[in-house]
Amino acid sequence: MAEQVTFIKVGDTSDTMYPVEAIAVVPGTSHENVERSQTTMTVVMSVLLPPAAQWLPPGVTMTERDYMLVRGKEYQIEGRPIEWVSPFAGGPGGFEVLLKAATG
Repeated sequence: MAEQVTFIKVGDTSDTMYPVEAIAVVPGTSHENVERSQTTMTVVMSVLLPPAAQWLPPGVTMTERDYMLVRGKEYQIEGRPIEWVSPFAGGPGGFEVLLKAATG
């Protein structure tokens, strides 16, 4: 079953939201840092998305400035999305987006 996520493209004057059905949301790791009575929790995960041509307008790309809304929480895109090839069709299978959120 696909999971609904939202890509948030950060613009100069406003942000644009693009809903998409993720192939998978893959929980990653979390790290807690306690320093001088302040605790910071960092959560890292990845989202597998269909090929961009299926849901993003031409010319729109993902960068480290952008965000994704996953399960009601906002995560910043970490690095560049990684394209992968389908082992079944031999063509574009989609891409993996690494996400990071810090609270504290």
